[in-house]
Amino acid sequence: MKTAVILAAGLGTKVWPYGEFRQKCTLPVANTPLVRRLALQLKELGFSRLIVVMGHYRQQVRGALADIEGVEFVTQSDPSEGSATAVLTALPTGIDEEFLVAYGDVVTADENLKKLIRSFKNTDAEAAALVQRLDRERPNDWICAGVSGDRL
Repeated sequence: MKTAVILAAGLGTKVWPYGEFRQKCTLPVANTPLVRRLALQLKELGFSRLIVVMGHYRQQVRGALADIEGVEFVTQSDPSEGSATAVLTALPTGIDEEFLVAYGDVVTADENLKKLIRSFKNTDAEAAALVQRLDRERPNDWICAGVSGDRL
């Protein structure tokens, strides 16, 4: 797996008021935009092609990734249409292999991504997902999945 699609088009409504003037995935952690941190992490893990789906405040996303080799940009015309449409926006770029999809504002350890990729490669599953258990958080604030054992 050498291609990753990074979703960076969202409206950022859950990070109000910051989403009023910044793309959520460009918010900094330790002075590094989240999307940049993720892109560099994926490059370190061997992904040579990163397709970034932009929308809301796309110039900020482009600026955060401008100097990273192997990054391609596509624009989702209506970011309010959601994640599935964002992934479909990336498909015409000529993806002809298995690929990873990641939200541009996610922070996770390398080991989590390695484990996800390893698990996917070692099964005949059509897809795999990296999920986090919710403890006290409200499920309606997050994208949620019903998990039973190793099945979604």
